[in-house]
Amino acid sequence: MADKATIVLFSHVSNTRSITGAEKLLLFFSRELSPYFNCILVAPQDGKLTRLARSYGINVQLLSIPLVYGMYTPYAGLPADIRKLQESREYQELSDWLAGVRPSFIISSTCVHALPPMAAKSLGIPVVWKISETITDNEFTPISVELIHNNSDEILAISQTAAACFPEDIREGKVTQLPRPGMKRK
Repeated sequence: MADKATIVLFSHVSNTRSITGAEKLLLFFSRELSPYFNCILVAPQDGKLTRLARSYGINVQLLSIPLVYGMYTPYAGLPADIRKLQESREYQELSDWLAGVRPSFIISSTCVHALPPMAAKSLGIPVVWKISETITDNEFTPISVELIHNNSDEILAISQTAAACFPEDIREGKVTQLPRPGMKRK
């Protein structure tokens, strides 16, 4: 079999004693995709997620990547704060690492894990951004929505509520809801 293309899946956390729903879904994606792709799961530290991933034969990389909580609770200064984070050593290390790996695409988990999609897009790497939470609805919500839209090629929303912040044109053009409305469960 020819060499498999590489994809990178970014987890925002790797708890030591428990595993969140977002972590479980990313692990599921890793396991489902691993027969077809060389999957690298990136997490901030060793934990239950990384132990499970390794037990399934998934390659794990530990990278310290700042989270952008303002994506979840948007505010006026969010773009300036993100620009400052993009000047950080961690962002440069992430960008350099991605440039070296050159994955076919990345999957980033949760809205607060904004730096991996931004680094990937700046390098021309396609981005799937998985949104697992409901972004706070306030006057600054369009800032988060625009940042997600501009730094993704596909948006996976885990519910109608998680997808609700995106305007209809974005939902129709690039949001896939998991499970899709009307999809029958077995």
